[in-house]
Amino acid sequence: MNSDISVPENFVELKPSPWKHLWLLIFSGCFTLLGIHALREHPVSGWLIIGFFGSGVIIVLITLIPGSSYLRLEPEGMLIRSLYRTWYISWSDTSRFFVLSAGGQAMVCWNYTPGFNTKQHRRNLSRILTSVEAGLPDTYGYSAPELAGLLNQWRDTCLAEHINN
Repeated sequence: MNSDISVPENFVELKPSPWKHLWLLIFSGCFTLLGIHALREHPVSGWLIIGFFGSGVIIVLITLIPGSSYLRLEPEGMLIRSLYRTWYISWSDTSRFFVLSAGGQAMVCWNYTPGFNTKQHRRNLSRILTSVEAGLPDTYGYSAPELAGLLNQWRDTCLAEHINN
């Protein structure tokens, strides 16, 4: 991906890769079918498997619907949409973006600035459990280090432009 950045007037929208979600759909679908097959011999186990992996099928199908998930980078901050839930984070409320490996999966994370007091209990719990306050649900077609670099470039450029204006 291109690492040169110039902040546009409006926004840049990054979308999750559908291929990763298709693999999850196939994986969850196969295990759901195994759960159905297991119902005769082991009904409790079969229903547990169907419930868990069937939920995965539903969630993956929702993520494949256009507009359900994206990351929008704007001059004032970033808008994160995941499973039709949307939240906004201002660049001035974030520290540097960095990569953390969780469960063998690299993800982009950040801590909030000391003056940011919103959702303090959730942030403290997250910090206790994971050592970070927040993270993105996807890498949107980038590697985690590339996305962290892109977000840091946006943050630095937008904050510098805001200070100069």
